Amino acid sequence: MIARLLLFSAPLLLLAPAARAQTPPPAEGPGIQAVTLDQALAFARTHHVDLAVVKARVAAARVDLDVPGSRWQPTVGATGQLFGYTANNTTASYVGSPVVDVPRVSSTRPVGGMGNLGPQPATLLAVGVRQLLYDGGLTAAEQALADAVLRTETASARTAWLDVSLGVEESWFSVQAAHRLLATAQQAHTRQQAHRDVVNAFVQKKLRPMADLTREDALLARYEVDVLQAQAGLTVTRALLAAAMGAEADQVDAAGSPVPLPPSPSLELAVQRAIRQSPRLQAAAARLEAQQARTHVEEVKRRPELHATAGVSGQAGGAPPSSGAAPALGGWLPEVPNWFAGVVLNWPIYDAHQNAVIASSSAHEATLGREIEALREARRVAVRRAWSDVEAALQQLPAIQKARDTAQLNAAQADARLRAGMATGLEVVDAETRLAEAEILIATGEFRAARARAILARTMAEDWYGTEATAP
Repeated sequence: MIARLLLFSAPLLLLAPAARAQTPPPAEGPGIQAVTLDQALAFARTHHVDLAVVKARVAAARVDLDVPGSRWQPTVGATGQLFGYTANNTTASYVGSPVVDVPRVSSTRPVGGMGNLGPQPATLLAVGVRQLLYDGGLTAAEQALADAVLRTETASARTAWLDVSLGVEESWFSVQAAHRLLATAQQAHTRQQAHRDVVNAFVQKKLRPMADLTREDALLARYEVDVLQAQAGLTVTRALLAAAMGAEADQVDAAGSPVPLPPSPSLELAVQRAIRQSPRLQAAAARLEAQQARTHVEEVKRRPELHATAGVSGQAGGAPPSSGAAPALGGWLPEVPNWFAGVVLNWPIYDAHQNAVIASSSAHEATLGREIEALREARRVAVRRAWSDVEAALQQLPAIQKARDTAQLNAAQADARLRAGMATGLEVVDAETRLAEAEILIATGEFRAARARAILARTMAEDWYGTEATAP
């Protein structure tokens, strides 16, 4: 019967492990480190791989903040060009450079007929600088977008930390609960050993048949199996704690006193906290702000842009000039100096593609707004469910504790009757089974209460103690 109860409780240890338990004994086995809950959370905060990923995303988003403002820094560039071309037109211009403005052109004589189809050399060396004077608000729009993206990543980091911390708490409490179940199985085994010795004494005095001793030996063997199963459960929960912490060790044990179950706020206050503090909602709101910023960026791109430009160049072409002397070396040496300075105004008055991009971005804004409303309602439902689970579990604990006290008294009475030779083996087995069942119900009942309280804290974006959780 106890084995069946332990098997029934095993899924609760793995799926709903957060519970108060007695202080566990020292870690068993070589190389198994025991940590307190605070130590486990601190280790996970700095070593868990999921948190390392979100930290990197936040760091990248912070670097992105410097990108929009860099538009106001001057750009300096240089170009060198050497190519051949035909010179059968009135002017020949150089290839435009994306980093240097070259407004100068060289002219040649008009040529009739087929002209001269032979290639002519042209060379250019130039250095220029550009400075943005007016961008129509594009930099500010891009800065707002970068800020919104950073808020999104920061809120996502808080969400990841809440998920990791909940996993660590559940796993840590499951280890303590596994210790408690192991202690229950060991105590039952010890009591059965004592009962077996009492029956053996009666058998030796020929006051009981040998069949009674055989039955006690069989029960003792079953209790030994219970202890082995509880030890296996402890090994599994230790491995889960190590994985939840992001530790390289195969197993980590739980140490320290149990963490008291914090009181729950009222349902109304819990809902308010969840709506105000939920990082998922904050991330969704930041995504909406980012999408609105993207729309604004695209709208600003339709405004005029003004920048100043200046540079110096040396150039030469091998085509015959319309007047004056031909350059030395036939255009292979850029010996003709020039300089320039001016302002350039660019204004995309109409761009159908840009208009389509703006319309698409606006449509995504509406979608994100509806998602926020859905997330807000989901938070309300999650809080109500977690809050109700806490209340239901706490209401059951007094009855379970009373049942455990009654089972302890019944087991003590059965033991006394057995030693006096007045109780049958079945009476003792029934009392021991009820006591083990009550002990397991106490553990699983506290599991449910503490796990529900941990989930309630998770839905309110708080840690176990009720403090608003921060990003790692």
